[in-house]
Amino acid sequence: MDGGPKVRAKPWPARKLLGKAEKKAVDALFDRTIASGNAFGYNGPEEEAYCREFADAMGGGFADAVNSGTTAVYVALRALNPEPFSEVIVGPITDPGGIMPIPLLNCIPVIADAAPGRFSPGPEEIEAVITPQTSAIVVAHIFGEPADMPGIMQVARRHRLPVLEDCAQAHGARLKGRLVGTFGNIAAFSTMFGKHHCTGGQGGVVFTRQKKLYWEARRAADRGKPFGLPKGAGNVIASLNFNLSDLAAVIGSVQLRKLPMIVARRRKLARRIVKGLRGQKAVSLPPPVAGAEPSYWFLRLRFHPEAVT
Repeated sequence: MDGGPKVRAKPWPARKLLGKAEKKAVDALFDRTIASGNAFGYNGPEEEAYCREFADAMGGGFADAVNSGTTAVYVALRALNPEPFSEVIVGPITDPGGIMPIPLLNCIPVIADAAPGRFSPGPEEIEAVITPQTSAIVVAHIFGEPADMPGIMQVARRHRLPVLEDCAQAHGARLKGRLVGTFGNIAAFSTMFGKHHCTGGQGGVVFTRQKKLYWEARRAADRGKPFGLPKGAGNVIASLNFNLSDLAAVIGSVQLRKLPMIVARRRKLARRIVKGLRGQKAVSLPPPVAGAEPSYWFLRLRFHPEAVT
């Protein structure tokens, strides 16, 4: 006798939003999970592989995956350990996630003006707001256009200030052949669904070439656990759980391999748009910093109203 209607297992709803390679990687993770009988979590081999691949893609260093780009800025800034009530310089145009970590760490945001014709501050604009209370500089590469990092780093070294690069909108962008995120002391990336490469719905990565800062970031990203410290040490700082999941890391690994192609296609499309705008008097493309190779999260255009009046 029939025991009742058969129930078919429904596929993971978000699976249909993935590309073929991402689906294959996710399915493999679920297969391994079912075979082992243990649910996947975080800090597993998938996340470790993603962080290693990310650091390799940056030319070497250390990476820690976290659960959002905002978190990445918070963790990276926390790793720099700015003095409470000190001033942290930030640009005038940024996502709220790029500035909220500053007051959350009991510091005071100080806005540097944008360089003429650009959305990010330059060295002169940053130096103009440095005071004895300044403890750090946060530089965001807006719309995928690199800021003038060589000039900014000269100012930072002169004043002995650490620099955090906010690369949320600038995956794969280069300046004089060098990837953004490798100029400052530490960098933060967003990998939410709308960025150049993603880890699913949300995510972020903290990157640095300084081992000490890496361990500081790991501790800040996981409730102050004593990463990099002798065994037996307890939790060393008060923090929250900001870990990325292994499922998100699997998607990120596949997306990371696609990043060079994604950036190349964006640059190709930008060149076509620029070519099509030649001769137009009402719209122009502001020039980037000399030697910049933007990755174009958006294409910044300048409108000239006098040409249409």
